[in-house]
Amino acid sequence: METMLTTNVTKISRMKVAEDILGRMFKKHSIYHWYYFLPSGQKIDYWPTTNKWRIEGHEVIRKGTPKDLLTFIEAFREEFEE
Repeated sequence: METMLTTNVTKISRMKVAEDILGRMFKKHSIYHWYYFLPSGQKIDYWPTTNKWRIEGHEVIRKGTPKDLLTFIEAFREEFEE
């Protein structure tokens, strides 16, 4: 029982951090599944409770903090603008 409670607290904590960092950029299908469109038109799917994201059309699912995802998006924007 304690493990389940700890897991739920961790997920809620991750969602709060994600909301603080990414909440205004991303649109939300639900509280568990967010999305964002890159300048190229590609969609990034993001799952804040697991800190995972994926670029549409790619099989690779990446894992990292919301700050990692923001850094990834900023690097992609810079590459697109060059």
